[in-house]
Amino acid sequence: MTVKVLLTGSAIPDAQCVHEVVDLDDKVKIAHGAGYEHFANSGEVREVDGVTVPVYQWCEKTRMAE
Repeated sequence: MTVKVLLTGSAIPDAQCVHEVVDLDDKVKIAHGAGYEHFANSGEVREVDGVTVPVYQWCEKTRMAE
């Protein structure tokens, strides 16, 4: 079972997008350019399209291994 979460705080296109996770303790990793944008559960919730969802805040960027 998955849970929809809202990704915020990144410069990637559509940074405020809804993503699905299996476990709210897991970080989300999105490939972007030559690296990854990482998001973690902020403990905050927001309403998106009439549904209350957890907010995942951008927390770091890492580079892809060469």
